[in-house]
Amino acid sequence: MKKFKQYIVWAVTALVLSAGAAMAADRPVKVAIEGNFPPFNYVDTKGTPLGFEVDLVKEICRRIGRSCEFTVVDWDGIIPALLARKIDVVAASMSITEERKRAVAFTHKYYAETGNFAVVKGSEIKISPDGLREKRVGVQRATIWGNYVKNVFPDATIVYYDNVDLGCLDLIARRIDAMLGQSLYMNDWLKKPNAKDLVIAGAPVNDSRYIGEGIGFAMRKSDTELQTRFNKALDAMLADGTYQKLADRYFDFDIYGSKE
Repeated sequence: MKKFKQYIVWAVTALVLSAGAAMAADRPVKVAIEGNFPPFNYVDTKGTPLGFEVDLVKEICRRIGRSCEFTVVDWDGIIPALLARKIDVVAASMSITEERKRAVAFTHKYYAETGNFAVVKGSEIKISPDGLREKRVGVQRATIWGNYVKNVFPDATIVYYDNVDLGCLDLIARRIDAMLGQSLYMNDWLKKPNAKDLVIAGAPVNDSRYIGEGIGFAMRKSDTELQTRFNKALDAMLADGTYQKLADRYFDFDIYGSKE
């Protein structure tokens, strides 16, 4: 009788776990984007999510047999939202760093990253420890760029912004002396009419100690199956040319970088 009761308990437990897994597999993957980082992720006037990362996630979800729902989350709240289970995946150009890997899991990289400083034309500011001494350098808060400035230019004053746009606008207004952000975004920003007085300064920032291993999708460490399925789909897209077709919609250069 005791063994029979144990069997019933095991059977019920198995059914509950199976039903839970089925429900998890059926529900949409909740994907967070920052929503203000074109051409990677942004929303149009109707609130429709668009961009390279949005296209990538849609194709990955199609391949793993899941639907996906996008939601805009402020950058500095994006990892807390993930850990609080409000979202399942971060698709917001998040760098794979050792510090972040202590909190979340990452897929394989889906593009490479460098950074660039912008300054006002004619300011003669040099991107060096002496050149940025007592200068005000803007970065987006909770990004790798703040750590980079803090360690490489310790005598600079870091000014944090909710997004890169606000920092660039303050640079135009001469409220800060330099702005550091992702290379592609900074170069695109400087093409805007109101940025005609800004220029890129110094060499691209590509120090792996700060920028990490590339950009990856972030998810909870406990979601190992989802991580595996995302990786397999991404690897297949790289192999069959789908990744490149999506990248070609947005970029006229190799956004992925080395495949080693």
